[in-house]
Amino acid sequence: MKKKIIGIFVCMLMIVATIIPVGGMIDNDNVSLEQDRSNIISRFWTKWVQQPDNTSNGISICVDRMDEEYPRWAADDFKCTKTGKIIKINLWGSWYGDTEYNITEFRLSIHKDIPAGQGNYNYSMPGEELWRKYFFFGDFESYLYDGNVFDSWWDPYTGGRIGGIKRIYQYNFTIPKSEAFMQNGTPTKPIIYWLAVHAISETGEFGWKASSKHWNDDAVYYNDLQWNELKYPNWHPCHNESIDMAFQIITYNEWYVEIPKVAVLYIPIRCGSIAEQWLQNWSIGVGGDVWYPPEPDQRWSGTIEHADANETVIIKTGFLFGCGFFNLMIELEGFPPVTKKGFILSFVMFIW
Repeated sequence: MKKKIIGIFVCMLMIVATIIPVGGMIDNDNVSLEQDRSNIISRFWTKWVQQPDNTSNGISICVDRMDEEYPRWAADDFKCTKTGKIIKINLWGSWYGDTEYNITEFRLSIHKDIPAGQGNYNYSMPGEELWRKYFFFGDFESYLYDGNVFDSWWDPYTGGRIGGIKRIYQYNFTIPKSEAFMQNGTPTKPIIYWLAVHAISETGEFGWKASSKHWNDDAVYYNDLQWNELKYPNWHPCHNESIDMAFQIITYNEWYVEIPKVAVLYIPIRCGSIAEQWLQNWSIGVGGDVWYPPEPDQRWSGTIEHADANETVIIKTGFLFGCGFFNLMIELEGFPPVTKKGFILSFVMFIW
């Protein structure tokens, strides 16, 4: 029996020897990898959200129409702690008189932050414009978000106001990846940006909805060639308190995972991202006709501490030995897994 087992093992080594080139084993770190990026995995997630205030304290700020005297813009800040492209922006609003009209154009822009205390202002405000996109009628979605509220609408430019607003509408703006703004914040170096909004309607007056969530400094509106703090007016129950706007930032990121077609002893997996990444957890699972490690479904895990945009990092399985078919699964936290099949002969693996 021992002779039979030894004979089988020797045959396997002879077969493997025909695969491994003379002069040594395959260098797993330099093995030829797939370059077609067929294993791209992507994820969409909410980067930032400030829900609309649907209580009786709710208020909408007029950002409709543009003329020389009152170019109506409003803006609010948000924090980025993870690099990624902004591929969707949602915001909430109401209409003067509670009737929705067609908006012929939305203008959205993203700005740098000017912190409080810089210059002659004791509040922060938008700085240099980094990105702008115009959305015309048909380029965005709108629907009734809540039809059972009782709040107010206010134009800080003229002082005009109205109460008894019952309807909140949501507006969704999808941005092609080729036109999307890339945020560059990280957990250790967060960046504050500003979202600015302006609308042009055929009839009526659109107001950007305020949020019940308050973060950092007040929202601002543009008047007299400068940004001014937005605070609740004197007639409002929350008078002189900070106003923050209601919006949602959704980002996109992708990783590409490249797996060798042939590997020896262990499987080196190359990962890369379109954006700078910090602290990305990963795991690799192998199951099937693998004799070593002896566990039926072996799993390795670890963390990519940091990867620059389009940088390639290598993660590896442990030592593998066996004979037969096996399954391979690579997972990056928050992304869908990549699965592959393979065949192992002794310590040589063929993967497809």
